[in-house]
Amino acid sequence: MTTIALPYDRQLLPGATLDDLDHDLVARTISAAVDLSRAPGPREPLAYLERYGGAAYDGDVLRPTVAGMLAYGREPDRWVPGSGIDIAAFATEQVMPTRSRVRQIRGPIFQVIDDAVALLREHCTVSRIEGARLVNELDTPGIVLRELSTNAVVHRDLREYGSQVRILVYPTVIEWSSPGGLPSNITIETLLTAQFSRNPTLAQFLFH
Repeated sequence: MTTIALPYDRQLLPGATLDDLDHDLVARTISAAVDLSRAPGPREPLAYLERYGGAAYDGDVLRPTVAGMLAYGREPDRWVPGSGIDIAAFATEQVMPTRSRVRQIRGPIFQVIDDAVALLREHCTVSRIEGARLVNELDTPGIVLRELSTNAVVHRDLREYGSQVRILVYPTVIEWSSPGGLPSNITIETLLTAQFSRNPTLAQFLFH
């Protein structure tokens, strides 16, 4: 009999309980998924979590999994060290920590990605004069900022405790650094279209 190993994000978190999850956030995710026809399964939060791998039974106790905590946890970084994103902005092209501004973004993964993209949009906004008006516009498409930030989170190796997803913002370039690097079958060229994920359960919640 062949035993199929569960991905790391389906592992249980000993000591965590369902009270550590934001059930309202789960309900909002279900509502949005139903509207988009992306989640044909249960609509009750606990049943949804169990169906899609956000919670599983530890004996007779239903507990959050790693993915469930990252997606819906009230304090994900308390249970999964290294969750979240650190963003450092530099005034020059040189890495000079004393001259950088660092922002630590923590919380449920949906919020983390939204906050990271909002901050990146601020750094990527350029101004130009158009007639008598000052026009602000992005020099990097917002969808690219979101896709790369999302991929950095979904493809990271969660087993590297304490290592953060980092985004380094320089005047002319942005660098995304994800613990574990890219999976072996993904390249820079295929990053935006790749289907593989180290954390398929977490990726599924983001899709919903």
